[in-house]
Amino acid sequence: MAPHHAKSRVITFFVAISLLVASTNANVWPTNGVCGSRVRYSWDTLSVDDKKLYRDAIATAMSTGYHALFVEVHSDRASFREAHNTCGMMFWHRRYLLAYEDMLRSLGTKFSCITIPYWDYFADYAKFLANSCANFEDCSTFLKDMGGSTGPWTSLQINGYVVNGNCVNGLSSQYANFTSFCEKSTMSGSSCSGCIPRGSWSTANYPSGFCYSSLAKYLSLQFGFAWFSQNIHYGVHQSIHNMAVGAMVTYPTSADPIFYSHHATVDLIHQLYYDCQIGRTLTDTEKKTGDYAFQSCAQIDYPATAPTSTSTMTMYWNATGQSQIPVESRHPRLGEFFANQPKEYWRYVSASDLGGLSYSYASDELFTLLKGEGLACPKSHTRKLWDANYVD
Repeated sequence: MAPHHAKSRVITFFVAISLLVASTNANVWPTNGVCGSRVRYSWDTLSVDDKKLYRDAIATAMSTGYHALFVEVHSDRASFREAHNTCGMMFWHRRYLLAYEDMLRSLGTKFSCITIPYWDYFADYAKFLANSCANFEDCSTFLKDMGGSTGPWTSLQINGYVVNGNCVNGLSSQYANFTSFCEKSTMSGSSCSGCIPRGSWSTANYPSGFCYSSLAKYLSLQFGFAWFSQNIHYGVHQSIHNMAVGAMVTYPTSADPIFYSHHATVDLIHQLYYDCQIGRTLTDTEKKTGDYAFQSCAQIDYPATAPTSTSTMTMYWNATGQSQIPVESRHPRLGEFFANQPKEYWRYVSASDLGGLSYSYASDELFTLLKGEGLACPKSHTRKLWDANYVD
């Protein structure tokens, strides 16, 4: 009886998700430059026009060299290590994605309201469990729309790093076009590869651990930020990178446009955690000192001191053969997207409390699904933020 009950619940989720996607396909991004609140949406709920607009924004970022410049930030080793070997991971990428999003918005009036869509791989996994799809690619509308994984095997040098995989130009989908992708910001035109190295997604099973119930557990347990951060980092986050392979498992991982939607989902999880565990606007002091706001940690082999909440983020532009430059200063093209951002970790505790950079996620239905799977938030949001073991 138990297996039948579990399968029935999966099918129920699948039906609910299908109805949700079918009911939310109106255009959400105005193209006249008059934007409302900054909201990120699930890729699966975007309209055909919105998906094509996002395709064109990414293609323009590639053809103008901006995409390559951002890859050269993410592949700087010092920046990468702080962003991936410490508890600052979610905060670092929150800042990085905001800058990339601002860059996309700067590319023309029709792009000025775009936000990075998130990839709902929990919904994809529900389809996999319901036996309605066969593999990592087949289960994901997002991956198929992003061009899939079919292409000639190639070995590229992206900002000096060897990246192997099936080189995908995106043209198998009406929603992807990577033919202007360049391995370095100093390259252009026919000297560029025009394709992104990826793994063979159509022969890989969907990675385990993406149940709504698992996510509900991580959001509910009250062990402080370091515990939550490391479980999401080395669980959900790393599983997707490892399954995608290609560029996604290298220093220049952000070469692949799926990177940004993957990290938008991780950022959404971070915000759901904040909304569940804290659920109110914090004072600056609480952001700097609360155990549910930020905790310092690092891998044993991390070569530097782990960043604290008041540390300035290590974030450099560092192209092959060029001098390392802080992103917010001196770079003639990148500087404008980082210069107005705060640099300290504590300022990124909540996406909804970033002043003029604040944003939110269209995720009410996801929150409802999670509550049905056991999500339990503190009854009162006046919790003792300094007590990692505090339970209402």
